[in-house]
Amino acid sequence: IMIFMTIHFSLKSTIKREEKEIGIMKAIGVYSFSYRALFALKYIAFAIVGGVIGIPVAMPLGKILMNRFMIHIILPSPMEKIAMAIIAVLFMVLIVVLFTFFSLRYMSRISVMDAIHGENRGESFRKMPGLLLHKKRRIAIPLFLAISDILGRVKRYSYLMLAYVSGICMVFLVIQIKDSICSMDYFRKYLQINAMDFSMEINDAYLSKLYEKYGNIEGVYAAINGIFEANDIPAKADFFSAQMANVKFGEQEILSNMYFGAPDATEVVYVEGGVAPVLYNEVALAYLSAKQAGIELGDIITVEYDKYKEDHISYGKVTEEFVVTAFFDGQCWGVSPMIMGEQFDGALSLNGTVLFQYKLDCPASEYEKYFEKMDALFTDEEIRFKDSEEAFDDVLTGFNTMFNLLIAVVSLVVAVVLVLITILYESIFIEEETGDVALLKSMGFENGLVKWWHMLRMLLLVLMAYVFAVVFSGTIANYLIEKLVNYIIRVYDFQMITGFFANFVLVPVGVTLLIVLCLLPVLTAMNKIQIWRIRDE
Repeated sequence: IMIFMTIHFSLKSTIKREEKEIGIMKAIGVYSFSYRALFALKYIAFAIVGGVIGIPVAMPLGKILMNRFMIHIILPSPMEKIAMAIIAVLFMVLIVVLFTFFSLRYMSRISVMDAIHGENRGESFRKMPGLLLHKKRRIAIPLFLAISDILGRVKRYSYLMLAYVSGICMVFLVIQIKDSICSMDYFRKYLQINAMDFSMEINDAYLSKLYEKYGNIEGVYAAINGIFEANDIPAKADFFSAQMANVKFGEQEILSNMYFGAPDATEVVYVEGGVAPVLYNEVALAYLSAKQAGIELGDIITVEYDKYKEDHISYGKVTEEFVVTAFFDGQCWGVSPMIMGEQFDGALSLNGTVLFQYKLDCPASEYEKYFEKMDALFTDEEIRFKDSEEAFDDVLTGFNTMFNLLIAVVSLVVAVVLVLITILYESIFIEEETGDVALLKSMGFENGLVKWWHMLRMLLLVLMAYVFAVVFSGTIANYLIEKLVNYIIRVYDFQMITGFFANFVLVPVGVTLLIVLCLLPVLTAMNKIQIWRIRDE
């Protein structure tokens, strides 16, 4: 939308400058398709050149992105990717061509009279009910002119408003998506990670030594937690054990990742209405998979999984029944997670362990004391500890890199487009309102006061666009993004988070400063406007 608005404004500005020439050409009968195409060729050429450059640039960037965030996937062959890229470029060029000729309809309105007299032959300002300058003595004249101009000619600014709203919404949404995904709330609700107050990196040699002593990874972490407890440190590292299981309900079958063994599974964020599983025969299911299978709270499901026999050495498949007591909004990427009750035991940990929490249960004022005490228990050759900020950054490394890059690229593109649109549109305003500016200056208004009228008008449009963008992004856009993310990460109820500082301070201030800075040099064109220009017209 922003690209198309840029094309539209640029064409309108070009046509405005060539208005007299176009009127004369029409008067002598030169108004063919070829003549109109002259104005469109530049944008068609830009689209083609941009596509040609974009294909070789996009290939390696796409590969880097895929390799960073996905593994074990089958990518299309190079020829297939090139073919898709060419099709995409041709489609984009076609859209640009169609929109460009659509925007050229403005040329058909230009007549011979426009070539002789210019387009503006009437009054620019209209009387607005209730908005009279002599009755609003406290309002500054530039502000009065700006408000009356906007309210009197709303349609004139519709394209500009649409471009501003689109640009602000783009920045809003990428920031909101990052705030929503790169947060502890996201990890608690959708990944069942209860806390990241610290983290530990166990040296391989030390881990082998502990594994040999305690028999399995569960025993290793139980021993480390025991050391914390013996030293009066309120810290613990808890992990789910996991194995693949098959859930059956009527005719429905769900391939599931069975989580068990975490002592504080009641801390998982469950869907309202359920009760955390505690007893041996109680279980919580991922809400999306359960909903699709028609499973409700209180239903009995059959689970087939690997369980130790009485000798606790050999094992085999068993089928047992469990009562569904709760749902949680876990990600269902191919395999649906489920959480067993705290008293559940006997299953094999065939899929290793899944982090549940690194918890340091103490007041914030005592965090540093306990963290240093915990870190002093082991050497760096045994266990290296990281504080909450560093631990969470490690978990988010890939996501932060991707979203920061996305925010930077989107913000840069939006900034460039908004600057171009503002400059183009303001140039048109000055051209169209030359007579009005000259008349105001001849009446004694200072040059700065006339410029302030134009500046305030653009700032009011930005303010209105910001309000519309907040409303749109908070309703329709957020709804669409939430549905899309639900589908992509396979959860039931993903919800966007709106950060206060970025969305309500950083973005509006940044956009306002951007518009002001790009308008200042454009408005200097008013310095040359004098009353004799009206006399000449």
